[in-house]
Amino acid sequence: MFSYDVTEDATQITVTGEHSDPADTPEVYAFVMVHPLGTDRATIVADLEEHLRDEGRTGFGLSDYKTEKMALCDLECQRRFTVVGVEYPAASGKFFSLSIPAQLNFNGLRHGLSRLDFSGGGYRISTVDNQDSHQLADVADCDALYDTAFDAKAALIAGVNAVKHSVREAVDVAAVDSAIAAYLAVS
Repeated sequence: MFSYDVTEDATQITVTGEHSDPADTPEVYAFVMVHPLGTDRATIVADLEEHLRDEGRTGFGLSDYKTEKMALCDLECQRRFTVVGVEYPAASGKFFSLSIPAQLNFNGLRHGLSRLDFSGGGYRISTVDNQDSHQLADVADCDALYDTAFDAKAALIAGVNAVKHSVREAVDVAAVDSAIAAYLAVS
C-alpha cells in the first residue's frame, strides 16, 4: 500500500504519506518530506524514491506502481500550478502563479473589485518569477485575468486527471510508463 498527499503554502511543498508491504510486515510507515517552494519535480521525485528504497520497499505489485506514478503526476501538476502558472495577457510572455496563495489572491481581487481604485492607473500584479508585472487597468481586465486563470487551472486538472485515468486503465508496468511519459516529459 502506498498513499500520499501534496500540499503547498507560501514557502514550501510538503509531501506526506504512508506505505506498507503486507507480505513483509503489517506495520504502516508514515513519512513527511518538505521542500522549498519552487523545488523542481525531479528533486522531489528523487527524494521520494530514495526514501522508499531506504525503507526497503520490495515486491510491490502493479497497483502500488500505479499509485506511485500517479503521485509523480500530481507533483508535476503542482509544479505547473506554481512555477509555470498562467500566461496573461495572451501571448504577452508574462506568467502568473496558480499556487494556492495566488489563487486566493485572484479570488480576493475578483470578489473585491468594487473596492479597487483604478483611478491611479490600475492595480499591479507581479509575474511568477518577479521579473515583470502587469497593471490591471480596470474591472474588465481583472475579470479577464480571473477567467484566464480559472480556465488554465481547469485545463491543468483535466490534463492530469486524463493521465491518471490512463494509468488506472493500464494492464502492466509498460502501459503505465507509456501513459505518463509525455505528461512527465513536458517542462
